[in-house]
Amino acid sequence: MEAYEEAHRSPSALDRITAAYGVEILVLDADPSRRMAPIRYHPGWACVYWDPVAEVFVRRGGRHADLIAEREYRLTGPTADLAYLAGYRSDPKTWARALAELRRAVGDNPENELAWQGLAQEYAAAGSPALEQRLQALTRATTILADMRAAGRLHGERAESLLQLGRLDEAKIAGQNALRLDGNLPLPRYVLAGVAERRGAWAEARDQLRTLFASLEPGDPRAESIRERLEAAERSLQAEGSR
Repeated sequence: MEAYEEAHRSPSALDRITAAYGVEILVLDADPSRRMAPIRYHPGWACVYWDPVAEVFVRRGGRHADLIAEREYRLTGPTADLAYLAGYRSDPKTWARALAELRRAVGDNPENELAWQGLAQEYAAAGSPALEQRLQALTRATTILADMRAAGRLHGERAESLLQLGRLDEAKIAGQNALRLDGNLPLPRYVLAGVAERRGAWAEARDQLRTLFASLEPGDPRAESIRERLEAAERSLQAEGSR
């Protein structure tokens, strides 16, 4: 246990201890509070597998050279904060490699919700051409997370994708699922208002937009567009009532 703790803190200790025991493969806890931080950027080790539970590293320069050449993860890992992926977008080749790693990660483990979320985020950045792919990634992630509160945001994003695809019934269900898990989310209300507007269900659109508008902080840049939509819904309701 003492050797493990020492290796946990120091790259040089990691080298010394693993060499002394002839260790070629390390299966490590991916939990951030217990992760062996020195190994992620250690030049002597390569990550060949990761998911939210575990990471697998193999020693470079030995019998695992072919595995490393084929399966090394250089750009992605089990990090809950996916903002790091946005840093790759400025270089299309690097970004493509990061996406390829995420696709391989879900191929290695189809239950890897972090990789699915990463794919969904980056497909969203890719825009309309990747809309179906984003939806697929969000669907897989929400299925894995099931009724966890954290899935609420993903259901909201899934609802948004479905609305953009014109699949209104599914968008409404996904938006309702998002609010069931987290009633404070604004995105599903945007979606539900959008579905209602497209269907001419002006009372429902008004109610969703009112709730949205009331939840905004002072100075929110979305306030003007929401106010305009709310006023349009109210005018449409008045027009219906005058017929």
